[in-house]
Amino acid sequence: MRGRRPYPLLIDTHDRTIPQEVARSETLPWYQVRRARTHKVAISLPTTSDVFCLQMEDHYVRIHRPSGSTLELLPLHEAIGRFGGTDGLQVHRSWWVSAKAVTGAERDARNWRLRLTNGLTVPVARNRVTEARTRGWIVEET
Repeated sequence: MRGRRPYPLLIDTHDRTIPQEVARSETLPWYQVRRARTHKVAISLPTTSDVFCLQMEDHYVRIHRPSGSTLELLPLHEAIGRFGGTDGLQVHRSWWVSAKAVTGAERDARNWRLRLTNGLTVPVARNRVTEARTRGWIVEET
């Protein structure tokens, strides 16, 4: 591709099967938009309200939702800005958790883990335990 510049994917105004927000969406990759345009496939835009947690895997972020999980190629801080709401917390360097997804916490010696509604257990970094306690996710049993 030397000497050639990639051109932006444009959706015609007469193409009514694809909403215009898909064309402007920063969350959908170009190949999904192109597939929707050529094959007339309906794409459901990801919403932030149904995200349980974000998990970093190498350079990808796994987005856990009630319907399953997907991988996106972007940094975690950018994924938190796009998919994470204000009701969550980054509890580990590679995990962000939504407040509505936390069902409880468990302790293994010095390490804490959060239990989520979808069955996942998420590690909590030691420097984030106090923030999780202030939100009421971790309760000390005496």
